[in-house]
Amino acid sequence: MQRRTEGLTEFEFRKELADRNVNQGHHNSRSEADAELFTTICISGWLRDKYDFQRPWGLHPTHPRLRDRLELLERFYSVHRPDHLPNCLRILSDWQGEENKLWRILHQKYGRDPDHLFPLLEGPRMRGSLTLDQEEALDAMFVELGYNSVAPKKEPSGERDQRTPLERMREGWDHQKQRMAANRSSKNLDSMHGPSSGLNGFQRNTESSAEDEVIHNRDTSKTSNESGDYVPPQHLATVWDFGSTYGGEVYTVRWESTLLKTICDCVMDLAMDVVSGATRQILKATILSTLLAAVVLPSYLLNLANMIDGDWTLAVERADQAGVELARTLLLSRAGHRPVTLVGFSFGARVIYACLKELARLQEEWEDFEELKAKSGKYTVDEQRQYVKHSKKFEGMREPSSVVEDAVIMGLPNHLSLSSWKACRMVVAGRLVNCYSTKDLILSLMFQYRRFSPGIQTILKPVCGTCEVDEPGVENIDVS
Repeated sequence: MQRRTEGLTEFEFRKELADRNVNQGHHNSRSEADAELFTTICISGWLRDKYDFQRPWGLHPTHPRLRDRLELLERFYSVHRPDHLPNCLRILSDWQGEENKLWRILHQKYGRDPDHLFPLLEGPRMRGSLTLDQEEALDAMFVELGYNSVAPKKEPSGERDQRTPLERMREGWDHQKQRMAANRSSKNLDSMHGPSSGLNGFQRNTESSAEDEVIHNRDTSKTSNESGDYVPPQHLATVWDFGSTYGGEVYTVRWESTLLKTICDCVMDLAMDVVSGATRQILKATILSTLLAAVVLPSYLLNLANMIDGDWTLAVERADQAGVELARTLLLSRAGHRPVTLVGFSFGARVIYACLKELARLQEEWEDFEELKAKSGKYTVDEQRQYVKHSKKFEGMREPSSVVEDAVIMGLPNHLSLSSWKACRMVVAGRLVNCYSTKDLILSLMFQYRRFSPGIQTILKPVCGTCEVDEPGVENIDVS
């Protein structure tokens, strides 16, 4: 009972990309110093381990810091040398006790080491960034147009550049394209997702550098394990760089980590039983039998679902509470009025959904307050009371509908309510995206088990994370 009544126990905002390593051979202070024009808030709702508040969002885990040498080396080689991935365990075994020396060798070769993998240099944002020459040309162009009140810098002694600013910018783009093409050909990789499109599998460059010889031939008595097909670990799917791809100011939200980890562990056990032989027999049945199985669940599945129902229900309640807290934090933020993009999956999507509903509710009160302020003449006793109440409530607060630019909701664990989605649509200025999977059996199971009211129509009410939302202005993306 205490767990159900103690309320939200963990809710922490964390600004990311602040400690990205920019002094490891690729210094670019301009990208770190410039103010960003938008903010993205990423909310995880499914934790396989303590790093999943950051890792799925293209961020290097720093809170807590990732210290697993094997995973660090696998992440590093997935970017710089995918052909070395099958040998990571052997390499670490050869260099046991001297990992720091190995890290220094890798840094000398690639300009990066496994502890400082980001920022990557091949993301769309990095490809579109201006060079220093282009920035100078752009500044000169603004000066010529009369938009810069500061006197331009004096030309250096010697021959003066007769090119126009536009010609200098075009030449800068050409030089940047040539330099990036040279980097790709020399490294033979795509820094976002491993090998470039011209490579097949883990094909490697036949020219081995001196560093490769040092790393891989340290112990000739050991050979790499090449038996069978190599299957890359799942965590490599998260090796991408948010800053190089999208940019902007990034925040993550750490909330109810213990509860989310417990649910993930339990559901993984449940999933193993769901795909057992008994379930396969159900799927082989007729359409009518499948419909009955969806309404009256098999007893063994009921027993399994009962094991996690308490934690699941508690997570739903905590997600709703976290959504209200998120809405309040956004409204009272002192970080300026930049547009905010919300992205979340699973229970993190539920947090965003609850946040948008809270913003919609507050927007109605805001509009009533504005009408009350615009009223001429004296207030009645009730109106005066409402005026005082709303004045205190909205003091220092932004208009609720002016906060969220875009919202991406993935695998939302909630019954479909078009009226709620309509309210959410009203407080999102840009895109409202619902990502769903028709194959999410666990999500369907948990909601059919407990979360329904009497009546066949309610029992068959779909779950947002498994179906489209037929509401104007809502984009639906099937990720099945």
